[in-house]
Amino acid sequence: MLRLVTLDVTNTLLKFSRPPGEQYAAIGQLYGLNANPKKLSEAFRISFKKHEKEVPFYGASSIGWQNWWLNVVADTFRKADCPADDDTLKKVGYHLNKHFSHGGAYELIDGSIPLLTRLQSKSLKIGAVSNFDERLDSILIQKMMKFAVTLYENISKTRKLFSKASESISFNAKRYNPGINPPRIVYWTKSVNNVYSPFMPFSTSNIILRSSFLMFCGNQNYLKHRLDSREQKANSNKNKMLYFYPFFALALFQSKKDEEEEKSLESELIMIIKRGVLAIQRAELNKAEQLLHVALKSAQDTQNHQAITYIYDLLANVAYQREEYVKAENLFKEVLKRVLADGMAPDDNAVVEISLKLASVYASNGDYEKAVQGFHFCIGTQEGKIKKYGEANVDEDTTLLWAMSMDWYARFLLNLQKYELAKKHFIKAYEMSERVQGLNHPQTAVLLNDIGSVCSLQKNYAEAISYLERAIDAAKQSDSPDLGSFYVNLGAVYLQQGMLQEAELNCKTGLFLAKKSKNVEGIEEATACLTEINSVKSENPKK
Repeated sequence: MLRLVTLDVTNTLLKFSRPPGEQYAAIGQLYGLNANPKKLSEAFRISFKKHEKEVPFYGASSIGWQNWWLNVVADTFRKADCPADDDTLKKVGYHLNKHFSHGGAYELIDGSIPLLTRLQSKSLKIGAVSNFDERLDSILIQKMMKFAVTLYENISKTRKLFSKASESISFNAKRYNPGINPPRIVYWTKSVNNVYSPFMPFSTSNIILRSSFLMFCGNQNYLKHRLDSREQKANSNKNKMLYFYPFFALALFQSKKDEEEEKSLESELIMIIKRGVLAIQRAELNKAEQLLHVALKSAQDTQNHQAITYIYDLLANVAYQREEYVKAENLFKEVLKRVLADGMAPDDNAVVEISLKLASVYASNGDYEKAVQGFHFCIGTQEGKIKKYGEANVDEDTTLLWAMSMDWYARFLLNLQKYELAKKHFIKAYEMSERVQGLNHPQTAVLLNDIGSVCSLQKNYAEAISYLERAIDAAKQSDSPDLGSFYVNLGAVYLQQGMLQEAELNCKTGLFLAKKSKNVEGIEEATACLTEINSVKSENPKK
């Protein structure tokens, strides 16, 4: 039974009413500072990430959020080539702290009011859970909530934040009798990798929803879903966390009359789709396809247009993973036709995402002309949005989808042995990943590894070692499951140079890590590397 819905705030319910640079510039002018708003926006993004890394959680355990933001403000103006004395910057900082403490600095994202109204009509407890400082309590949106919990106030993070959320409505799974499912909680967020990702284990009956479902509350168009770039790569590690996509929320927001009339059919359909998605995550592709075809028949019988589109997309992904490229192509085209017919803009991120998959299908089929056209469309469309609004002002999905398009195109070029061009695109993808996700994000580490691999193919061994060592450092920080493979790749570079001792050390480390993480592919890679090393040793005993 659903009892609680918690929502992230930033970019899920609220966004800046104007870009930060414009708001900083307006306040700065009151104190005689004339700064370029665009430069301020870019400087703000850089300063925020810098201070977030150096003094995490808004200085909760050290200098406090007020001083933390004063430092960000001062750093932002300096980086925007707007020098001022410390006293003036402090006054501007205090003014901005107050300015961003009220609702005027923000505006509701489209669909927020209908969403909250529909949730309230269901008598659900609604709360805000956010990576925010303690000013969240004074922002207007909190008045619509039963409670607000911030990471700043709960510095221990992990489960404690969500434990506090559930305690706020006076229930806990432990109060329920054994064998009875605990009440379901929905965590609603813009980015699953942001505040929410560590908390899914809090209860296996809980759901994380991407905030793209908000568009459903304002209209009945296709419910967009986002796949993490790692999930979209062929032969990539499967994400162990199951992301329940927005379609599943349909059952939560039916009217009472609808629930009475369609409860059985809708519940059965949603359950079948959930089982199909679980099978995909577990790489049980035959089972997934069977389940999804059953779900498709049910959706067609009930004329559930949105469900049909969603299931087609899932089936297309299954076909792609099974290397059934003709089937995947036809299904992706059908999904694209349906979402465009429903009114989705041709440059919408969801359209670009499907087009990127199609380009990859064309590449796999050997239709290189269509593949290149597809990759160029995806890269060009995302670049157009970034140039139009500025990188600091577009959402994270847009920038990361651009980086993913660059990454996939680079892999395509790599297969064609266009090493220098592939390297160029890998580097662009890496630079964006580092800016948006951080140096130690698993995807950033993967891209560093890919650049190193290209350098190795070009026989630029010193450069290859440098990139691979950086990939290893980043992977260590993020506990990446690919760490063992990176060590093996580094060992292979040393092997190519005849440095057998270094090669063996790295391949053995890779084997140890692969066994520890039960990474079968990693174990095979490391074993093959060590076998090759032993072969070289036997041929050249002195080495």
